[in-house]
Amino acid sequence: YELAGQAGLDNAYSELGRMYRLGYGVHQDHKKAIEYFTKGAQSGNPQCNFMLGVYCSSGLGNDEREPDQKKAFKHFQKAAVKGMAEAQYNVGLRFLKGHGVEANSFNAAEFFRMAAVQGFQLAQVNLAGMYSEGRGVKSDLDEARAWLEKAA
Repeated sequence: YELAGQAGLDNAYSELGRMYRLGYGVHQDHKKAIEYFTKGAQSGNPQCNFMLGVYCSSGLGNDEREPDQKKAFKHFQKAAVKGMAEAQYNVGLRFLKGHGVEANSFNAAEFFRMAAVQGFQLAQVNLAGMYSEGRGVKSDLDEARAWLEKAA
Protein backbone atom coordinates (compact mmCIF):
# COMPACT_ATOMS: atom_id res chain seq x y z
CA TYR A 1 0.00 0.00 0.00
CA GLU A 2 2.84 2.38 0.80
CA LEU A 3 4.30 1.95 -2.69
CA ALA A 4 0.86 2.39 -4.24
CA GLY A 5 0.41 5.63 -2.31
CA GLN A 6 3.79 6.90 -3.44
CA ALA A 7 2.80 6.03 -7.01
CA GLY A 8 -0.16 8.40 -6.71
CA LEU A 9 -2.97 6.04 -5.75
CA ASP A 10 -4.53 8.09 -2.97
CA ASN A 11 -6.89 5.23 -2.04
CA ALA A 12 -3.82 3.39 -0.79
CA TYR A 13 -3.27 6.11 1.83
CA SER A 14 -6.91 5.81 2.85
CA GLU A 15 -6.50 2.07 3.30
CA LEU A 16 -3.23 2.45 5.23
CA GLY A 17 -4.87 5.03 7.49
CA ARG A 18 -7.78 2.67 8.11
CA MET A 19 -5.42 -0.20 8.92
CA TYR A 20 -3.54 1.85 11.51
CA ARG A 21 -6.74 3.39 12.92
CA LEU A 22 -8.30 -0.02 13.52
CA GLY A 23 -5.16 -2.10 14.05
CA TYR A 24 -5.78 -4.37 11.04
CA GLY A 25 -2.58 -6.29 10.36
CA VAL A 26 -0.53 -3.64 12.18
CA HIS A 27 -0.25 -2.30 15.70
CA GLN A 28 -2.98 0.29 16.22
CA ASP A 29 -1.41 3.74 15.95
CA HIS A 30 -3.62 6.81 15.61
CA LYS A 31 -0.73 9.15 14.86
CA LYS A 32 0.36 6.91 11.99
CA ALA A 33 -3.25 6.76 10.78
CA ILE A 34 -3.42 10.56 10.78
CA GLU A 35 -0.13 10.69 8.86
CA TYR A 36 -1.55 8.47 6.10
CA PHE A 37 -4.91 10.22 6.03
CA THR A 38 -3.05 13.53 5.69
CA LYS A 39 -1.08 12.21 2.71
CA GLY A 40 -4.28 10.99 1.10
CA ALA A 41 -6.08 14.28 1.78
CA GLN A 42 -3.21 16.19 0.17
CA SER A 43 -3.76 14.00 -2.90
CA GLY A 44 -7.44 14.94 -2.92
CA ASN A 45 -8.99 11.82 -1.40
CA PRO A 46 -12.34 12.78 0.21
CA GLN A 47 -12.38 9.71 2.51
CA CYS A 48 -9.05 10.85 3.96
CA ASN A 49 -10.40 14.36 4.55
CA PHE A 50 -13.45 12.85 6.21
CA MET A 51 -11.33 10.73 8.54
CA LEU A 52 -9.15 13.72 9.43
CA GLY A 53 -12.38 15.49 10.34
CA VAL A 54 -13.32 12.58 12.59
CA TYR A 55 -9.94 12.73 14.29
CA CYS A 56 -10.08 16.51 14.74
CA SER A 57 -13.61 16.43 16.13
CA SER A 58 -12.71 13.77 18.69
CA GLY A 59 -9.22 14.93 19.64
CA LEU A 60 -8.00 11.35 19.27
CA GLY A 61 -4.47 11.14 17.96
CA ASN A 62 -3.28 14.56 19.06
CA ASP A 63 -1.08 15.02 22.08
CA GLU A 64 -3.49 17.30 23.91
CA ARG A 65 -6.51 15.09 23.13
CA GLU A 66 -8.46 18.29 22.60
CA PRO A 67 -11.03 18.41 19.82
CA ASP A 68 -10.56 21.09 17.18
CA GLN A 69 -14.03 21.67 15.76
CA LYS A 70 -12.97 24.40 13.31
CA LYS A 71 -10.34 22.16 11.77
CA ALA A 72 -12.79 19.26 11.74
CA PHE A 73 -15.32 21.40 9.87
CA LYS A 74 -12.74 22.31 7.22
CA HIS A 75 -11.88 18.65 6.62
CA PHE A 76 -15.53 17.59 6.47
CA GLN A 77 -16.27 20.45 4.08
CA LYS A 78 -13.45 19.42 1.72
CA ALA A 79 -14.91 15.92 1.55
CA ALA A 80 -18.45 17.28 1.19
CA VAL A 81 -17.71 19.43 -1.84
CA LYS A 82 -16.32 16.33 -3.54
CA GLY A 83 -19.72 14.69 -3.20
CA MET A 84 -19.26 12.46 -0.16
CA ALA A 85 -22.76 12.09 1.32
CA GLU A 86 -21.63 11.28 4.87
CA ALA A 87 -19.44 14.39 4.88
CA GLN A 88 -22.28 16.51 3.49
CA TYR A 89 -24.51 15.27 6.30
CA ASN A 90 -21.79 16.04 8.84
CA VAL A 91 -21.32 19.57 7.48
CA GLY A 92 -25.09 20.03 7.68
CA LEU A 93 -25.06 18.99 11.34
CA ARG A 94 -22.22 21.37 12.08
CA PHE A 95 -24.06 24.26 10.44
CA LEU A 96 -27.21 23.31 12.33
CA LYS A 97 -25.50 23.14 15.73
CA GLY A 98 -22.70 25.67 15.24
CA HIS A 99 -19.84 23.21 15.74
CA GLY A 100 -16.66 24.71 14.29
CA VAL A 101 -18.67 27.20 12.24
CA GLU A 102 -21.32 29.82 12.89
CA ALA A 103 -24.76 28.21 13.04
CA ASN A 104 -26.71 28.69 9.83
CA SER A 105 -29.96 26.79 9.26
CA PHE A 106 -30.10 27.66 5.55
CA ASN A 107 -26.64 26.15 4.95
CA ALA A 108 -27.53 23.16 7.12
CA ALA A 109 -30.57 22.46 4.95
CA GLU A 110 -28.51 22.77 1.76
CA PHE A 111 -25.92 20.24 2.93
CA PHE A 112 -28.60 17.89 4.26
CA ARG A 113 -30.27 18.12 0.84
CA MET A 114 -27.01 17.24 -0.96
CA ALA A 115 -26.66 14.10 1.14
CA ALA A 116 -30.39 13.31 1.10
CA VAL A 117 -30.63 13.20 -2.70
CA GLN A 118 -27.84 10.60 -2.61
CA GLY A 119 -30.00 8.46 -0.34
CA PHE A 120 -28.21 9.20 2.96
CA GLN A 121 -30.97 8.31 5.41
CA LEU A 122 -29.94 10.49 8.37
CA ALA A 123 -29.80 13.51 6.08
CA GLN A 124 -33.27 12.69 4.76
CA VAL A 125 -34.64 12.56 8.30
CA ASN A 126 -32.94 15.83 9.29
CA LEU A 127 -34.12 17.57 6.13
CA ALA A 128 -37.67 16.38 6.85
CA GLY A 129 -37.41 17.87 10.32
CA MET A 130 -36.24 21.17 8.92
CA TYR A 131 -39.20 21.29 6.52
CA SER A 132 -41.52 20.36 9.36
CA GLU A 133 -40.19 23.16 11.58
CA GLY A 134 -39.46 25.69 8.84
CA ARG A 135 -35.78 25.94 9.82
CA GLY A 136 -33.57 27.12 6.98
CA VAL A 137 -36.36 26.35 4.52
CA LYS A 138 -39.98 27.39 4.10
CA SER A 139 -42.22 25.20 6.25
CA ASP A 140 -43.73 22.49 4.04
CA LEU A 141 -45.34 19.46 5.66
CA ASP A 142 -45.80 17.69 2.32
CA GLU A 143 -42.07 18.02 1.61
CA ALA A 144 -41.28 16.85 5.15
CA ARG A 145 -43.48 13.79 4.66
CA ALA A 146 -41.87 13.03 1.29
CA TRP A 147 -38.37 13.03 2.81
CA LEU A 148 -39.50 10.84 5.70
CA GLU A 149 -41.01 8.37 3.26
CA LYS A 150 -37.73 8.24 1.34
CA ALA A 151 -35.89 7.60 4.60
CA ALA A 152 -38.22 4.78 5.62
